[in-house]
Amino acid sequence: MRKELEIFAEEMEKVLKENDDKGGWKEMSTFELLNLLAKNYDEIRKNGINNSGLVKKCLIDMANLSMMAYDNIISWKSVI
Repeated sequence: MRKELEIFAEEMEKVLKENDDKGGWKEMSTFELLNLLAKNYDEIRKNGINNSGLVKKCLIDMANLSMMAYDNIISWKSVI
C-alpha cells in the first residue's frame, strides 16, 4: 500500500473508532450519508481552505462517509 494511503486510512480508522458508540452507518441510507458528505464539503467552502485543521477533519469525514455509502451500495442497500 502507498505510504500516503496508509497514513490517510489510519486517520480514517481513528475517527471511525472514536465514533463506534454511535451505532454505525448500516442503519443509515446511502442518501443520508451523501447528504452528510455534502455538508462537510459545504463546511470547507463556507469557512475557506485556510483552516487546515477543519479541512483535514472534513476530508477524513468525507472519506469515511464515501466508504460508508460505497459499502451500502455494494451491499445492495437502497440509495434512499
